[in-house]
Amino acid sequence: MAGPLSTLIGAATEAGRHDEAERWLAKPVPAESFRTPLGLHYLLARARYHLATGRRRAAADDLRWCGKEVATWRLDTATLVPWRLELARVHLAFGDHCEAVRLLEEQLDVRRSVDDRTRGMALRVLAGLVPPERGGGLRAQAVQLLEACGDRIELARALADTGQALRKAGDDAGARPYFQRAGQLAQGAGSPALAQRTARAAADLPLCPRPRDGQQHSGGDAAGTGSGTGLSRAERRVAALAAQGHTNRQISSKLFITVSTVEQHLTRVYRKLDVKQRTDLANRLSSVRAGVPRLDG
Repeated sequence: MAGPLSTLIGAATEAGRHDEAERWLAKPVPAESFRTPLGLHYLLARARYHLATGRRRAAADDLRWCGKEVATWRLDTATLVPWRLELARVHLAFGDHCEAVRLLEEQLDVRRSVDDRTRGMALRVLAGLVPPERGGGLRAQAVQLLEACGDRIELARALADTGQALRKAGDDAGARPYFQRAGQLAQGAGSPALAQRTARAAADLPLCPRPRDGQQHSGGDAAGTGSGTGLSRAERRVAALAAQGHTNRQISSKLFITVSTVEQHLTRVYRKLDVKQRTDLANRLSSVRAGVPRLDG
């Protein structure tokens, strides 16, 4: 009973069908179920429903119950049930960021967090609670882990978070593809609420048409483009590293973005600068005086 019901409750909650989730929750579950791993998955699903419907204390109670049971069984691993991650979300809802960070860092402890999915989810949430210079790297790791494990909804959340961070940093052009892909993934995975949020975020981005060849920007570099190149700030950083001979994977590591994002930036750079191959990039950047900063180390 507990296994199928936890799946049904979780799917309905994720899709925003809370009435349907309530109907599944009304089904009786034998007390013995809660002394089994599947019973803990039921508690986890119920806690997510409680949090989604504003019942934060009920969610916290279910998650602490999970923590108590796995401690008793001496099976407190992320593979069984990531109760700390979910409890961190509850503390965030209460506004208790310090306790949320503590729980997330504990969840990420190597002894407990052995699966990529849980690690990716925890890194995504933690990235929003630490300084931006650290958050970018955590977010990039989360995207890579969630892409590898195939969780489309959590990947959509990580991509949307990345888009939001880029937008906050003023890189609207870089943010757009993240929002667009996040929306596509969320819609295909059955999370219309998340799909709508990311679609609105993409629609709110200002339209910045690429300047014609040879056209100079008035007002300097306020839009984050190089003189006469039409490159965004993010594209210039990627172009600088590529021109210095770094591979796409090395650029990904240095800038804390995914390899796919590096490839997208370079595709736009080649088009804007009329470059056909990587070896011509340094000469082209120099000839148009793009003002690309050197990024050593």
